Amino acid sequence: GEFAFTPLKLLPGNVQPDSRGTFRICQDSDQRFVISTETDTKPTPQYAFYLKHWDLNSFYDMCQYHQNSPGSPFTRKRLISQATENGRITITNNLLLIKQSDQVEETVLHSEADFTAALWEYFEVSL
Repeated sequence: GEFAFTPLKLLPGNVQPDSRGTFRICQDSDQRFVISTETDTKPTPQYAFYLKHWDLNSFYDMCQYHQNSPGSPFTRKRLISQATENGRITITNNLLLIKQSDQVEETVLHSEADFTAALWEYFEVSL
């Protein structure tokens, strides 16, 4: 998704500008860190996390769900996305989206050949 292009420093309270926006990390009373995007209107929480060690096996069930469940958005459609210097390129099902700054160009991929060509041209992926 849309988020910071460069790593954010774990400095609670500090505003951190990035080419993707302005971010702030705050820590709540439960010692949870919340990363928010800062706008003119109000901060919008994006991610929350704790500085806690997790065993890799703790992620197994959700990893299996996202890879195999019919309810997962990752098994219901084709999706590939990559951040660029000033936007993002995404293919979702048969739609190619090229976002540059605030402009979005949409191209319908009418055939499997169009999909395969776009996959190679924009992501250097061959099926």
